[in-house]
Amino acid sequence: MLVRRRVLSERERHTSADSRSPEDAKSSGVVAVPAVTTHSIRGFVAVLKELGHWPAVRAEVLRRDPFASHWIDSVADGTWCPLDRGGLLVEAARGLLGDDAIRDLGSRRFARAMDTGVLAPMLRSWARSVAPDTTTLVKLTPHLWRAASQGLGEMKVLEVRPGQARLRFTSDHPTFLACHAWHIFLEGFALGLVALRRGEATPVGPADRAAMRRVDDHLELELTWAD
Repeated sequence: MLVRRRVLSERERHTSADSRSPEDAKSSGVVAVPAVTTHSIRGFVAVLKELGHWPAVRAEVLRRDPFASHWIDSVADGTWCPLDRGGLLVEAARGLLGDDAIRDLGSRRFARAMDTGVLAPMLRSWARSVAPDTTTLVKLTPHLWRAASQGLGEMKVLEVRPGQARLRFTSDHPTFLACHAWHIFLEGFALGLVALRRGEATPVGPADRAAMRRVDDHLELELTWAD
């Protein structure tokens, strides 16, 4: 009986999801579950499917955590995807495909975000109005972070000048701080943003670079590009 109770508790942990918006969570007095928008995860899965990698990545997720069978096929449902689930998915993809592929997936995910999802109107507006000015694009990135995440702290632009920028992510969530696959994916997404300076979602330029590193209890992202 004790074993059965423990298994059910584990299943409940994996099948529960917080679909509240950050505003709803705040008004209810409940701390929001650290999460990213399901649009982000849906786009990531869609890119994996386009490239033919999804069956292998799905199998790897289940190999790492058999209880993921309770949510793997509905991971992009609802409004928010708990960060632990998204982290497991991205880490599984990294284990199979490598760092460069995850960075490329991040850039491809940005291109898809231009066309569909909650970020699309914002990104298309930027492409029309400020895209040639990369420094202005970088200054706007905290708006993207607030729209695409909940319970993951803030993103701040520490420094930006022609050809170079430094951003800080403040979060005390252990998965976000420790999940290197997430960091690499965000590097790719940031490179996709920098490439937007050409006025549309385009391939990352050869001189564009992004590097995420942990500094004390936060993360810093360094971006360089050649206009």
